[in-house]
Amino acid sequence: MIADDDGVGDHGFVNPGWGGQDFDAEYLFYTYDKTTSMLTIGLQTGFDLVDGHIQWHGHDYYAGDLVMTFDKLAGREFAVDFGLLTRDSEGDLVDAGTGTGIDAAGVYEVSSWNNDITYTSSGPFAMDGGTFVTAVNSAVGYDVLADSYYRTVTFDYSELGLQPGFNFTAHWTMSCGNDLILGTGHVPVPGGLALLSLGLVAFAWARRQTIRK
Repeated sequence: MIADDDGVGDHGFVNPGWGGQDFDAEYLFYTYDKTTSMLTIGLQTGFDLVDGHIQWHGHDYYAGDLVMTFDKLAGREFAVDFGLLTRDSEGDLVDAGTGTGIDAAGVYEVSSWNNDITYTSSGPFAMDGGTFVTAVNSAVGYDVLADSYYRTVTFDYSELGLQPGFNFTAHWTMSCGNDLILGTGHVPVPGGLALLSLGLVAFAWARRQTIRK
């Protein structure tokens, strides 16, 4: 798990805003395939992740992008777009240049963010400029018992120029910014590769000792 939110507070407050379960960002989790370069990120929230949109007290709110950074790609920011209609808190369309408010689902390298949300401290919200990097496989559903929606996205991190042995951050909020969730994860070097690297180092050291003799 990347992050576990503290849930809905008294009288429907989340953090930093209001709205109860509909706006509660609950969990971020991840898994990786040890034999390939596939990484899966999962999000669970009371916010509708199927349509990416809810109406509350006469106002429309929209799901943002999953924001990601990687320690091996310093200074670069990425967005996982769910391929859903996105509008900011003013109702303006948000996209990377399509003019429709909808971008193809995938991972994008971001050049600019839209952070026109009620609680701006919860941003970034969604990209409004970026370059498509790689596609994602996505699954979405609703858990009746938890009264929560979930969405998972799986992508090939090698398409970003990454190899095993990196740390990452993930962040998500909605167009009001009533709640947010932020966490970190790590994809280690596979055990076999780590042992091989150590073996090569040991071999080189032993060879130097032999030559010195």
